Amino acid sequence: MYRDSLREASDRLHLANARLEADGEPLDGAVGEHADGTVALRGTLVNQGDAGDGVVRLVFYDGDGTATWKVESRQFGVDAGERRDLDMRVYVPADAAYCDVTALDAADPETATL
Repeated sequence: MYRDSLREASDRLHLANARLEADGEPLDGAVGEHADGTVALRGTLVNQGDAGDGVVRLVFYDGDGTATWKVESRQFGVDAGERRDLDMRVYVPADAAYCDVTALDAADPETATL
């Protein structure tokens, strides 16, 4: 299951200190060095609105800017004002050049499950 958002991110959720790490060290943009392997996606999901459900989506792109791999977290219930740590292992595709991460509101009508 993947989600495509018609907006850049949720209005009430964001992922603070989002980073990819390998062996406990931040990748600092060196995604390609870990291609065809796994890394940790870490950060803090922050709810700045009413209670609801959120999903974190990570998209890897190749050197031409084409999305090649999408990963999403499980759906989290987050209370108003809650901060929830995220720590998940993700596969880095062989052709990954860069990635982006987005916090999505699972109840947002502009977020569609494919």
